[in-house]
Amino acid sequence: MRFFPMIPLVFIIVYAAIVVGMLIVCLINKRWRKRGNFRRIAMLGIIALILARPSFPNGASEAQTNNLTIFFIVDMSNSMAVKDQNGGKKYRFEQVSEDINSIISAFPGSRYSMIALDTGIYTAMPISTNIDSARSAADNLMPKNSYYGIGTNLNNLLNYSVSRISNYSKNNPELLNAVFVFSDGEDTSDEVVSISGSFKKKISGGAVFGYGSKDGGTINKMEVKREGKVTVSDDCIKYFGSVYERDSNYCVISQLHEDTLTRISTSLGVDYHHRDSNKIPDEIIEDIRKDIKYSGSESADGYIDIYWILAIILLGLLIWDFYELFNKILLERVAKHA
Repeated sequence: MRFFPMIPLVFIIVYAAIVVGMLIVCLINKRWRKRGNFRRIAMLGIIALILARPSFPNGASEAQTNNLTIFFIVDMSNSMAVKDQNGGKKYRFEQVSEDINSIISAFPGSRYSMIALDTGIYTAMPISTNIDSARSAADNLMPKNSYYGIGTNLNNLLNYSVSRISNYSKNNPELLNAVFVFSDGEDTSDEVVSISGSFKKKISGGAVFGYGSKDGGTINKMEVKREGKVTVSDDCIKYFGSVYERDSNYCVISQLHEDTLTRISTSLGVDYHHRDSNKIPDEIIEDIRKDIKYSGSESADGYIDIYWILAIILLGLLIWDFYELFNKILLERVAKHA
């Protein structure tokens, strides 16, 4: 069995831990040890499983493969959590996830890999032909808590990525490599982004995508819910050793840095594009497609989702809970009028 989480896995783990804690309390405390409470805890547990999206192997499925490997180099530093994308309608990281999914859809049968920067630089997804895993990795992209931020060093991210892609290309010279970089171009280091010219020969296409706006947006603005509506307060969050405080003078403005992104695109030998809600330019896709060669069909791991079965069980428990509640209300009314 494999899991393809619908939301970042860390949230599911925290949620599941809370549910387990509630179960322990009900087991220990006799006053809470009631059938109805256990039923409701079971419903909460099923919700956790649904969010984790469990899937079972469904044998091998025939899939057409090609000679393309796509590397997604993703900046998920704090500034990617600013909500100034598409006229302030989206967070930058949300548009990144959508764009990666669009690219995955445009090149079925390819190999996919994702390298990310947040509180560190790491391989978010190893090279795989599994399209579900690639989509799951894209959907789970989200900047980590800004209190643990280490700044943004795009040069380190690119050097790490170039090293991995170069080694992969050396071991697989028959394959094409496409590289897509996703960032707002904000770099808090003093280093100059540079890539060796020989690396361009290892790339068959790709692009550098820029996110955000020139006016920018604030990092750490506090979102407050008032009367059912989410509004942004004038205060930001500042961290003092072990406590958090509001400080209206601490708001950090993050802007789109196209000069940095253009320099990266020149180093890679690909074009730079500012991204919005429009679809990715067709020429980027077509330039890569013209060199792709398909190798027929081969066996690929197939999976079948079972979360819909869990949803049916959850519905049954909900109906049971409402039935008992309804009966209790009727009995109380009968006893009152008796």
